[in-house]
Amino acid sequence: MFTGIVTAIGQITSVEQRGDMRVQIACPWDPATIAIGASIACSGVCLTVVRRGGEPGAAWFAVDVSAETVSRTAKGMWCEGRALNLEPSLRLGDELGGHIVTGHVDAVGRVHDWRPEGDSMRATIAAPKELAPFIAAKGSITIDGVSLTVNSLKDQPDGSVLFGLNIIPHTAEVTTLGELRQGGEVNLEIDVVARYLQRMASLRVEKRPEAGHPRRALAKHPSQAAAARPFGLVLVQHLEQVIGQPQRLLPIHEIVLGMHIARLVRRRLGDPLQAQRHAVPRNFRRPTDKRSVIAMHGLNHRASPL
Repeated sequence: MFTGIVTAIGQITSVEQRGDMRVQIACPWDPATIAIGASIACSGVCLTVVRRGGEPGAAWFAVDVSAETVSRTAKGMWCEGRALNLEPSLRLGDELGGHIVTGHVDAVGRVHDWRPEGDSMRATIAAPKELAPFIAAKGSITIDGVSLTVNSLKDQPDGSVLFGLNIIPHTAEVTTLGELRQGGEVNLEIDVVARYLQRMASLRVEKRPEAGHPRRALAKHPSQAAAARPFGLVLVQHLEQVIGQPQRLLPIHEIVLGMHIARLVRRRLGDPLQAQRHAVPRNFRRPTDKRSVIAMHGLNHRASPL
């Protein structure tokens, strides 16, 4: 797991074509801090260190890049001399300065426009229609491994989307985003929380077999009861059970994701657990006279201030 906060700019010094592509990357780190088998995000792509070397301030590490990775990332990215945004994986206790980033590229975007705006640069990125439902104004997105905020959004007739970003001078200086040009390609990763929320929303609406009602199907068998419950309720219950087990040690990203998603589900659906515990029958009519209210709550009307 990463945060989208780039810590160094590396440069590809050699590319060797084997069964996979062996890429060697120079970086200003201490090689003693680079572990074999560690994960490093290279312009938004999570790769595994297979070799390392060099000296403090002039280190290098090697990674294997599969044909699948090459086909799903920006063209010309894996060539000698190419600069890459580098970020080591998040450690327990590190600051979550950007947003949760997995290092899995969802699609390749294209720089539609690039122009100065004040001291910053205004970039407009074109994303394919598959990513359009997951991009929202003021939401987070990862561009070449850099966590950024979406400033504007414009849906296109073909289903694709144009979204605007503001690149401040500091970001342009410490990342490769300062070298972006119109027509160039970038690696895109959507916000992982948006991914799960979209999936939950798609599962909430089911058709009732006998009437075609757009609500969830009625459970006619005990084994179907769990499947007929709202997905948000099932998810919150599962997360609370898993996170509440003190004997089970969970990775920090599972705990953060679980708590964050549960909070978002509660905010979106109300509180499904409370709604289930305190559900009121449809034919229930709340009494209005004083004696019925006292009887319903089990109060002694003589001792009650009522």
